[in-house]
Order: sequence, then C-alpha cells, then structure tokens
Amino acid sequence: MVSSDSAVRLVFPILSCYIANYPEQCLVTCSKYGTCVKCKAKAMELGDEQSKEARTQSWTESILRKAEALGGQNSATFYNHCMSHEVAGGVPKPFWVDFPLCDINHAITPDVLHQLYQGVFKHLIGWCQRILTPQQLDEQIRCLPPAYGVCRFKNGFSALSQISGPERKNMAKIFLGCLIGSIPSKGIAAITALLDFIYIAQYTSHNTETLGYLEDSLERQEFAMTSISQNFIPFSITLNPSSSLGLQTITTQKHLSVCIYSCLKKVTGNT
Repeated sequence: MVSSDSAVRLVFPILSCYIANYPEQCLVTCSKYGTCVKCKAKAMELGDEQSKEARTQSWTESILRKAEALGGQNSATFYNHCMSHEVAGGVPKPFWVDFPLCDINHAITPDVLHQLYQGVFKHLIGWCQRILTPQQLDEQIRCLPPAYGVCRFKNGFSALSQISGPERKNMAKIFLGCLIGSIPSKGIAAITALLDFIYIAQYTSHNTETLGYLEDSLERQEFAMTSISQNFIPFSITLNPSSSLGLQTITTQKHLSVCIYSCLKKVTGNT
C-alpha cells in the first residue's frame, strides 16, 4: 500500500467492524435468514429470555467444512446440512475465511433501520392493532392535534403500504401519544421503554453512562412485558414473542449494548 509520503508498505488490514443491513448481515456471516447473526438462537427462539450461545466464525467454518466433507460445495447435501444448523448454505467459502484476527460475527454492527424500526417497532404496531383493532388505532391517530415538526397521518397507519425508513421514524414520534388512555398502563410502560431504547441507541456517541440508560430501558421493557403477560388475559393476548407479540427482533436489543461497548473499545476516534 502506498502511503501519503509515497512509501510502499506491506500492510495486514484487520476487519474489526462491518456495517450492513440485516439481509447483508445474514449473507456475510452465512447465517440462515430470520435467525440472529450474533447468537445461535433459531427463528422461533428469538425473544426468549434465556441467552443463547454466541455464534462465532470458527463454529460457522466447522459447519461449512463438515457439510463439504459430506457432499461437496455445490450439492444438496451441503445446503441441507448447513440449513439444519442455522447456517446459510449458499456461500461455500466466505471472503473472511483467511482474514487474520477476524471474527465476522463479532464485527457485525447493529442495524437500527431494519432491526429496530422495520423490525421491533413494526411488530409493536401490529401488537397494538390486535388490542385496539386497526380502525380504532387509526381513529386515535387522526385525533392527534397538529404539531410543529411532526408528520400528521390523516388516514392513520393501516392505509400505508411499502413504508419507508423515514416514515417509520415519523410514526414512532406520534405513536405513544395516540395510545394514552386506550391501553392499560403496563402496556404504555412497555411501549415507552421500547421507544426509549430505540432513541438512546441512536445517540451519535456513547459512554458507560448512556449504555446504562440503554440497559435500563431494556430492563423496564422486560419487566413491563412480564406484567402484561399476567394481566392482559381480558384482551386474549399471549406474550409468546415468537407468535402473538411478534417482537422477533427483540434479541437484537439484547446484543446491541454489548456491540456498542465492543466498538467503543475498538475505535478510539470518530470515523
């Protein structure tokens, strides 16, 4: 590599952070789509209270090697063996295999848009629509008075299709206000904690204090959800995260603060 002083140097770049949206994260880490790229949680186990074993690069490589030994890189046996272990079978030799000091799963950074807004927040809206019905929620939204800097959804949320990232963010700004008085206080507490988490995660810089805020919002959310599961029987709502509540990407929240802290240790400057 040629440096600014025209000297040619031999360098060994180290991959420490990889920024990508969720579909690309699955492709890069060879993770089965719908699973967690950070741990070995299966699609139906996302949102479980118990933490799963961390997914590592060496573990993924061992699955790929065993699948290749069973039937070759391009065979159906290779693909089926990988998928049975929650590993994508479409990339027989990932680009990071020979990278020094690299763990691709550890290098993946959070994706706020796809995992929090298009994931957690999207399912949160669906959960509230089950309690209020989409028509009632739309009516609540239409009753909100206009405010400076806030988008007014005159037809509610149910009329929207192919919702973009900026629209999701505008929806989050008004969401809590249209629920006050419509759902029980424990539900409001859970939604408040979840929105706190989303906004704190987007701080331009973090330290141990702000990470404490992040952990606190997650703990408040989990406590409120536990209370909801005991008191929402009249609404016929069960809080299995893989079915009724639908917060399949809540596992992302549990990994996010750890990932931010890890990046703080890796990067000493502002990129």
